[in-house]
Amino acid sequence: MKIPRYIVLTIMLITLLISGGCGSKTYVFDFTTEEDLLRSDGDWELMASASPGDSSYEHTPKGLVMKNYHAVAPHTYSGDFKWTVDFNLQAEGADVAVAHFFLFSEISAEPLITGINLYGVGSDDEGFYILDSFETVILGPVSPIPGIVRNGPNRLEIERRSGRFKYVLNGTVLTSNLQLTEYDLDLFIPVLWGWQSADISSTYSLIFKRVEIEYSGEQVLR
Repeated sequence: MKIPRYIVLTIMLITLLISGGCGSKTYVFDFTTEEDLLRSDGDWELMASASPGDSSYEHTPKGLVMKNYHAVAPHTYSGDFKWTVDFNLQAEGADVAVAHFFLFSEISAEPLITGINLYGVGSDDEGFYILDSFETVILGPVSPIPGIVRNGPNRLEIERRSGRFKYVLNGTVLTSNLQLTEYDLDLFIPVLWGWQSADISSTYSLIFKRVEIEYSGEQVLR
């Protein structure tokens, strides 16, 4: 018996979907299980953002702890993506934390930056804002931070679909359908930045634990 052509085509399409012939790809880096920030598929780069005496970091089995440091992902991404960051906070009273989750472009004449800044976590001045460029705030400040867990695990999701952004913190939508006006390049480098008021040798107010990037465009080693 001859199988109708449309059935054959349907079976082929389903097979491609199941086998990953189309759709998204995923990059995962778990700071709690990796021995260091160097891996065969690309190395994370740590960059101090203050003087040596005011900048420090520790990579421990609990995760990555930074004070005035950037952690730059190994790859650039284009197209649609969903960036998920798991992090832990122990911030209250005198233990204040600040966490930046940036998307950065280093190839234009004037590098662009977008992303979210969670500032003053654990203090009365807590809030967040979202950047369209280095100096342009496109959303916020908003205070306090909706959905934040000041003492415990947190999950932030930054999603880009058809040029519009959605930010979700612990299941709470911070914004959706957000369109940037100044960041006009289809190129993003994920960057983490951390700060805490306490010395990281004694207190871990902010710990970055795991990063996952689901992307449909291109991933290129920097």
